[in-house]
Amino acid sequence: MARVLFYTGACLLALSAALLYLPTYFSFIIAVILFILLITLIIFHKKLVFKGLKTLLCIVLIFTIFGIYTNEFKIKPAEKLVGYKAEIVGTVTEFPAEYENYTVYIIETEKITLIQENGKPVAENIPQKLKLRLSDINSIGADVFDKLQLEVLFNDLDIYRNTSLANKIYAGGYVEGLVANLGENRPFYAVFYDLREAISDLIYRNINFDDATVVTAVLLGDKEYLDPDFEKDSKVAGITHMLVVSGMHLGIIFQLLSKLFSALKLWRGTAEILMLGAIFSMTAICGFTPSILRAALTYVIIVLGNLIFRKPDSLNSLGAATIILLFINPLGFGNLSLLLSLLSTFGILFICPFLEENILSLISKAYSPGKITKAITFSVSQTLSATLATMPVCILGIGYISLISPLTNLLTGYASTLLTVFAFISVILLCLPSFLKAAAFTPALILCALVRYIVKVTDICADIDFASVPALNEYLISLGLFILIIPILILAKKFNTKKAVRIFLKITASTLVIFSVSSALFFYNASPKCEIAIPDVGRGTSVIIKTNTDVLAIGTGDALTDYNKIESHMFKMCSQSIDHIIIPTANKSFAAGAPEMIFQNPHAKVVYPNRGEYIDKLNYISNNNFISFDYKISFKLESAEVITFADTGTVVNFNSLSLIVYTGKGDLNSLFKVCSHTKPVLICADNLTQQIEYEVSQCIISGSDKARSNIEQALKKQNIDFRAVSPKTISIKF
Repeated sequence: MARVLFYTGACLLALSAALLYLPTYFSFIIAVILFILLITLIIFHKKLVFKGLKTLLCIVLIFTIFGIYTNEFKIKPAEKLVGYKAEIVGTVTEFPAEYENYTVYIIETEKITLIQENGKPVAENIPQKLKLRLSDINSIGADVFDKLQLEVLFNDLDIYRNTSLANKIYAGGYVEGLVANLGENRPFYAVFYDLREAISDLIYRNINFDDATVVTAVLLGDKEYLDPDFEKDSKVAGITHMLVVSGMHLGIIFQLLSKLFSALKLWRGTAEILMLGAIFSMTAICGFTPSILRAALTYVIIVLGNLIFRKPDSLNSLGAATIILLFINPLGFGNLSLLLSLLSTFGILFICPFLEENILSLISKAYSPGKITKAITFSVSQTLSATLATMPVCILGIGYISLISPLTNLLTGYASTLLTVFAFISVILLCLPSFLKAAAFTPALILCALVRYIVKVTDICADIDFASVPALNEYLISLGLFILIIPILILAKKFNTKKAVRIFLKITASTLVIFSVSSALFFYNASPKCEIAIPDVGRGTSVIIKTNTDVLAIGTGDALTDYNKIESHMFKMCSQSIDHIIIPTANKSFAAGAPEMIFQNPHAKVVYPNRGEYIDKLNYISNNNFISFDYKISFKLESAEVITFADTGTVVNFNSLSLIVYTGKGDLNSLFKVCSHTKPVLICADNLTQQIEYEVSQCIISGSDKARSNIEQALKKQNIDFRAVSPKTISIKF
């Protein structure tokens, strides 16, 4: 069977990347070329016969035109909203995310009216139906599917353009007030959201809380109460796929239901219709996330194939799911979750069979592999295949690679499968009348034992040295060399009768393995081991420093949610926790995010001044690891010396350079005097009102957007080159 849908899906993924990263005129040129090719093919179809090529070109052409339309008539007009006030009517489509000082809503709009300062409407042609992310400090108290009329100030919240557009969030803003609550606007599938909440409550009422957090994550994709330490460990150990409801979970439920329907001897049509209903229900309960939606579409195609007595091709099913998802959102290439789901599935379907076959052929030369050996080989092959397929995304997008993941997945793979099965069974039994609920005792007991086993194994694996390594761009070379092995192995199989050619190809494959591994080791050992990272945390400031021995944070940002961005870069540094938290000034831009950072790093030593607007919060959560100071404090680490002046800034002296983080108050030049190296790296974190009397090697601006223009003007007057943190993290490796 021709894999037209698979190749079409791959083409659409490449076009999605072009729409996201290249100018619109480039996509327009592609559309013109595709149109000419299609016309040529139609005219000369008798001479140019390529099976399925016309179908491929038609879909790709339609997608390109649709993508250009979306970009030109939705995204670009939406970007003009920044700075405007507006009245919007829309429906809350996701559960609101609640933080200490504000709540975030995702709203699908029905009507947007821009308002001038004098209160009159703005005559501006803007798209009316958009998906918005709105932050609220007024506590409007909306729930999912509530229909609202709001006063909104649009702002530049959409910092990470790729992620936001990939999730169809075209603009962001602050809720200034609620005009009217127009009542609920519940769609027909709202019952599944209620069911999700009911299942979650059922699990928490009947299972130990710590175990229930893992069960709800595995079964429902709900990680709200998941232990942060376990979540960190799962990232390092490479088993986050277990906590994201995806094809693995849906496949287990699919197999369970298939066996159940087969045992009940249901008519084929009835069984398939029930299966479609079950797939939709699980997808809706899990919130239509990209990973579950991709898996659901794949299984829907399989079920439909069974209905018409045709066996679907696995790669074609994946391609069809890709086509549908990208037509839903042409910029889906920017969604890491979707990319990882598609690529890992491709790896398991395409690469895994070759790896498994070749590993078993090597083992069979020593002894005849039994069931256990084959099961272990399959598990390892699956993990390696998914890792290889997703590695380019890990290198370019995530920033770290889990080396321990094959071992962790081998140790927890079957436990994860059993966990999903017993979670499903336990929920069904717990829904029975009270006098029959006792039947759930044994499955629930096994469920808790599986959770604790997985948590313990993950913790042990994550603590192993070199569990993960920073993902250098140079690793793409090593990966390319390794991927070349696959076509060589395919050729070796085809030339099975020609011994000399087969031996040559195997020697070539072995050489590529040696070059791939040795080059990766070289790049790792040759790369700098220390790093200074200044994440973009909006109006606040935080500087993360990783040395050979310690991880330091200077400042914590001005919001609790800033820690998500900080933690993301920590994983890229292959650091799970912070050893020292240094707060040079207890004002909002440096200390508002302190509670979250301190709670997530309970063993960190915290240094802070004994005055400032956030001093009460710091004193409230203080313990034996906290040190407050009046004017100055200094301490030495194995690889650096730290000197902090209250309300002025912090100096960190390394063996090869000095770093200054200036808070915007006090005498900046006094900080230069305690630097052990000339020309330090200077981070102007809030404001700059004085002349710099010393030279700097680099000047980086972070912190308040309002103060940034003043800093830029001051630096330009002094002929000092500078870089601004927004919109991405700036890293200095040494």
